[in-house]
Amino acid sequence: MELLLLHTLDGRAIYVSPLHIVSVGEARIEGKLSRDVNCVVNLVDGKFVTVIESCTQIKEALRRTP
Repeated sequence: MELLLLHTLDGRAIYVSPLHIVSVGEARIEGKLSRDVNCVVNLVDGKFVTVIESCTQIKEALRRTP
């Protein structure tokens, strides 16, 4: 199984199973999200990860994942 490499706002690398991603959505600037967050990745367990990669980058990576 391949894992998707993403990066948190503070630059930490995180690896997410593509099978656990429910949806990805553009981050809104309003509220508590930082302007540096580009995408919110929603997971099957109801949690989410905010990352610096764009949603377009993540979707492309998901398409390449077998």
